[in-house]
Order: sequence, then structure tokens, then C-alpha cells
Amino acid sequence: MQPLSMALEVMEDGHVARVRLYGDNGFDVSLENADAISAFVSARQFRALIIDWNDCEMLQDVQQFRGVADHFIATLPPATIFIVLHRPAQLSHAMFLTQALHRAGFPARAFQSEIECLAWLASNKLLPTPEDTN
Repeated sequence: MQPLSMALEVMEDGHVARVRLYGDNGFDVSLENADAISAFVSARQFRALIIDWNDCEMLQDVQQFRGVADHFIATLPPATIFIVLHRPAQLSHAMFLTQALHRAGFPARAFQSEIECLAWLASNKLLPTPEDTN
């Protein structure tokens, strides 16, 4: 087992946080990370969050993942744009998480392509435009 680690990148003039996960992503560590990520997004007032799972292994089943989804719903600021970048083997987790967030009122999407993810984010009307930040 390889312990899970995270790397953070700030994008789009400070409006978007991108968290890349590396290693084994089990249930307990996912709950802890949901807390840490939500607190970071709240404190820095990010409008969008991209979680990149391309370099991690999802070790929890989808039923266990319900707790992680519920945790994000309870702790993220309302209307945070939530994006998951995933590999094909992670599709069920990505769909489950984004559908749960969407039902709770969050703009949420899952992508396998980084290019499509960034294009959708750039076209999203919920992010401030450069004129809004002046």
C-alpha cells in the first residue's frame, strides 16, 4: 500500500483549487481529506474545486463513498463548482460523487479529459470574469 498524498495548485486568478491525489485512497483517508479540502476551499473562498484522481487508487466501494459525498455536501461552501478528473476505472466513483453533489445543488461534473474539464470550467458562468475582479 502506498500512503495517500495531495498536491495543491491554484488556478484562474485564485478562483479555482486543484487537488491532485497520489497513492491509495481508502475510506478513512477520504473522509479526512474531505474535511481538509473543504476547510481549505472555505478559508480561501475558492469558487471551484478540481479533484484529480488520475494518480490514486480508489480502495473504497461506492457504498462507503456515500459518506465521503455526504461529507463534502455538508462542509463545502454552497454553490462551489466541483469537478472530478478520473480514469475509466474510477467512473463509478466519479459519477456517484458528482451526482450526489449535483442533487444537493452544487454544479458538479466528472471528466476523463483534462482539456474538456478546463474548457467546461472556462465556459462556466459561475466563475468571476476578469472584469468582475477589477
